[in-house]
Amino acid sequence: ITTTDPGPIKVCFSFLSGLQDYGWTYSHNMARLALEKEFAGAVVTTYTAYVPEVTFGANVNTGVSTMDTNTKACYDAHKKFADDGCHLIIGTSFGYMDAMLNLSLTYPSTTKWVHVSGYKTSPTLSTGFARMYQTRYLAGIVAGGQMSKETAPTCIAYVAAFSYIAEVVRQINAFTFGCRKAYSSCEVKVLFINTWHDDWIEQNAAHYAWDTMGCKYFTHHSDSLIPQRVYQQKGGKGIGFNVDVRANIGDSCLVSAMY
Repeated sequence: ITTTDPGPIKVCFSFLSGLQDYGWTYSHNMARLALEKEFAGAVVTTYTAYVPEVTFGANVNTGVSTMDTNTKACYDAHKKFADDGCHLIIGTSFGYMDAMLNLSLTYPSTTKWVHVSGYKTSPTLSTGFARMYQTRYLAGIVAGGQMSKETAPTCIAYVAAFSYIAEVVRQINAFTFGCRKAYSSCEVKVLFINTWHDDWIEQNAAHYAWDTMGCKYFTHHSDSLIPQRVYQQKGGKGIGFNVDVRANIGDSCLVSAMY
């Protein structure tokens, strides 16, 4: 990043949920704080939480007046960052992609954009993501290893956000490969909930996985700790995601695929 502005570089973050979700947003906020600490005086950061995603299928190129409420809110939040003089704008949810792409083509090249987990780019918009399939594979090995020790192991439920997003499907596959590496009869049952973060939906998905699907093991690609607590209370075993869930939940969590 190059700038002629006096003072520190301003880095702005957009978050889908609150800072204390103890999941995806929590991890990104820890990174934001680490950035400020590492480059104290040279970098300042700010953020906006609860930025909704562009509605699936919406066209942000048709103009603000035609946008639905969520799409416009997403567009406006990122536009405000650019208008406020942010040198680097980091959007941390998949559904921010089209709004950020559109805006990156509108603002000068001195404004840089990074979209976490997307695939569309422009001369000033790049993408970033961790190789989470690697940690998922290892987590699957841990789960399969534990299941192989049981005399009558059941299935493992995998509550996942969206069926049409590659990062979600990629991680399901990696986890399943890992589980079957350690235990060839490992059965992974996937339940898509069509949201990244909804406490009520995630909680009910966990109850359904235990009560109806009959799975005594659980993992998820969603942001709340609540489903892990459900399995803890029922006596099941969980595989965490995003953060060290074991530090919050305890021994019912075998391991976490940390972002």
